[in-house]
Amino acid sequence: MKIKIHAKLITFLIIFNGFMQLPLLTNGQGASINSNGNPADTSAMLDVSSTTQGVLLPRMTTSQRNAINLPATGLIIYNIDCNSFNYNAGTPSAPNWLPLNAIDLLATPETISGSSDVCSNLSGVTYSIIPVSGATLYNWSLPVGATITAGIGTSSITVSFGSNAGNVCVVASNDCGTSDASCKSISITPPPVINITNNTSGGGTEVTCSITPISVECTTGYSAYLWSGGNSTNTAANTWTSAGTYTVTVTSVNGCTATSSIVTTENTTAPTEYSVTGGGSYCSGGTGVAVGLNNSQ
Repeated sequence: MKIKIHAKLITFLIIFNGFMQLPLLTNGQGASINSNGNPADTSAMLDVSSTTQGVLLPRMTTSQRNAINLPATGLIIYNIDCNSFNYNAGTPSAPNWLPLNAIDLLATPETISGSSDVCSNLSGVTYSIIPVSGATLYNWSLPVGATITAGIGTSSITVSFGSNAGNVCVVASNDCGTSDASCKSISITPPPVINITNNTSGGGTEVTCSITPISVECTTGYSAYLWSGGNSTNTAANTWTSAGTYTVTVTSVNGCTATSSIVTTENTTAPTEYSVTGGGSYCSGGTGVAVGLNNSQ
């Protein structure tokens, strides 16, 4: 009769035979495996000592590690893809594998290029870093209210800002780990404040025979002005003689812009016409001549 011995039993016998070659000492506090017969350290459950051999933990690929069913918190393996020890810092149902040794961690991204002073609610602002060797993904974080509009997961992003200052940060990562973060401090500049002062006689904004031209001036002290019309389109002050909506765009020294408008109307009512009545010759010292005006309408 042929006797079939289960492979696991054979493995157990081989391991057991190996252990039998070394003294295995136990006491109330722990077990020791060594060649000198010394007891285990009182703080250790298992104390293995050798000057010629080491201990091998299970060696596996990243995909094999990720396939472990419900790995215990603190479980340790050696990742042969990353050449590093990994441990589960998460839970069995939600593993979070982290490297024990930092020797193979990715390099910290270099300085982030891009503006550190941006205008409130500005869009289309680009930030980038030199790609990190070995990285497969880049995770960016932004100030509250800012969003990435292009480039998510890459080394270059386009950002739309809100009104909050803060930091733009990035970390590089791959299956073996994550780098330290590189950050850039961002300040937010509010847009220019524009007040248009009407310097026209009487403050009127209606073009008439007696009120022309319209004369205005907006807040001074900014780096650039652009009016949509008028006689002086690149200065804070402007004049015009035609009705319409006149818009000024103001730019601050850091490039922030704002716009404001003023509406001018035109009095199109025809003037009242009169005819002269009476009159005649007048002699010095004589009686005055009567003259009257009759409304032609």
